[in-house]
Amino acid sequence: MHNVAMRKFNFILFAAVIFIIAFNWIGWPYQIRFNYPPLNGFIFALLCILFPLSMFLAAISVRNKSIKIAGAVLSIFLSLPLGFLALFACFDAKLIMEEGSDNSMQLLDQASIPSGTFRLYRTDCGATCSFGLLLRKEIDTPIGIKLVRTEWSIYKQSEAGLEVVENSLRIVNGGETYYELQK
Repeated sequence: MHNVAMRKFNFILFAAVIFIIAFNWIGWPYQIRFNYPPLNGFIFALLCILFPLSMFLAAISVRNKSIKIAGAVLSIFLSLPLGFLALFACFDAKLIMEEGSDNSMQLLDQASIPSGTFRLYRTDCGATCSFGLLLRKEIDTPIGIKLVRTEWSIYKQSEAGLEVVENSLRIVNGGETYYELQK
């Protein structure tokens, strides 16, 4: 009985990890983010470690020997690159903790219209790319989690602000309107 329960647990763990990764990757209808930015990096690192581990546990729980071996070998091969991703995510999260802010996503402006709260960010992926602008609809929850959905983005732009006109939202820079959200 103990063996059957452990097999079920291994499959449920693997399915749960895949669901969480797929849900956040697809972002439908929203992605989950934490209000405390370093936590996003640490959770990403945890998922990078849990994915091959849960795949390995599920693989060794299968009765078919060829599937067991293929799944175990695949999970072992995935563990090295995902382990490096986890390591870099932890370094980034630690850097965000030390600096007190996430420099890759700098809040420029925020505004609310009847359809929700929108925040405009300047994105910076590092020395090898240009700044960009990102408009996200964000739903803040009282438990430190926010649900986010990207509404608009543009690459090679660094300055803009939000302007509310009646029930619409505009992204403007100088006299130029980059985007208008009618809701």
